[in-house]
Amino acid sequence: MKIFPSVFVVFQQSQCRGVGKTAVSVGLQANDRRETSREQKVTSDIEIRTADARDLAALRELYASAFPDEDLFPLVSNLLGGTAPILSLVAMSGGRPVGHVIFTHCTVEPGAVTAALLGPLCVAPERQKGGVGSALVRAGFEDLKAQVSNVLVLGDPRYYGRFGFKPDHLVETPHPIPVAWKDA
Repeated sequence: MKIFPSVFVVFQQSQCRGVGKTAVSVGLQANDRRETSREQKVTSDIEIRTADARDLAALRELYASAFPDEDLFPLVSNLLGGTAPILSLVAMSGGRPVGHVIFTHCTVEPGAVTAALLGPLCVAPERQKGGVGSALVRAGFEDLKAQVSNVLVLGDPRYYGRFGFKPDHLVETPHPIPVAWKDA
């Protein structure tokens, strides 16, 4: 099921609605876990920087290789070209992108809580399970901590749990979440 493109169409409007379905959220202060020595070793050759227009062609190839059964690049392109404030980070190694993440700023109603939506997150297949995605998420947390109080993500709880994400049943998603994703 291709849930991310449809979910993020609503999020591009910089609005989230409270009450209802399950999502995953984390307060930025909860992210205190240090990198493991394995992550430090594997990610020592990457540079994380803000993505820009010169990265678009390479990002298209990166997303196609990381998600061969889904076309996520239209979502990435829409987020990068949209009006909602975003943080777009790219992990570079050997002069090419090996990872990318977007955080989209939004306001959670009621209460006008400032938040960011994490996704999509992409890592080159040959670099997966090597700490690149974790390094991108942590760099995003660091950049966002003065701007937002929470980060929301719809994703695998086993993966995102390492960053302190926990199910949040008060966030309503724009579409029903499959039963298998009830804790996502």
